[in-house]
Amino acid sequence: EGDGKSEFFSIEALSDAIDYIKIFIRSNKLSTELVKGIDEPIIKLKRSPQSDLNSSNKRDWYYQRHNSASKRTLSSFKHNLNNLEAVLRVNTLLIKYRDRISYDIVINEEYCLLTLYNRKVIAFILMNHLYFKSRSFPTGFGHFNMFRDVSETQGSCRLIISLDIFDRNKEYSFFAEQILGSFKLLQKARVKKG
Repeated sequence: EGDGKSEFFSIEALSDAIDYIKIFIRSNKLSTELVKGIDEPIIKLKRSPQSDLNSSNKRDWYYQRHNSASKRTLSSFKHNLNNLEAVLRVNTLLIKYRDRISYDIVINEEYCLLTLYNRKVIAFILMNHLYFKSRSFPTGFGHFNMFRDVSETQGSCRLIISLDIFDRNKEYSFFAEQILGSFKLLQKARVKKG
């Protein structure tokens, strides 16, 4: 009755099934016995290391937590460095070709106002790369976008870039200081048309 491989349809086959299960248990070196009438297993097959801090898996849980946090931290620094590199590259191009690319820049304590004439692509690159994220051990997750606003007129793009993040987060302030220094040099290098 049945296919003889996966199901049994008669009560007489129960004793054969129990014998097979006992052989299986002995061959897999489990420390339990097959006993009739038990609803819950004696051992837990899957246990969370967080629930039992005295378990031998405690070290694995700390390892996993530390490993994932360190990967997040390094990936956020790589992201921030890539964005910083892109902004500094754009500023380098603006300084190098200042006689061909027209721009105005005004810097005060809170923001930087950069106006690019006939160069919407450069404005778009800056808008996309003035974004920084922080995923670290002490601070957890955070994001900051230095780009505040854009106004577009015929032939020009005016970007408002926030500079008021120096006191908020040490990780952000490093990148903001580098960008501010680059913008100050960009302001000094500007060719005045006249």
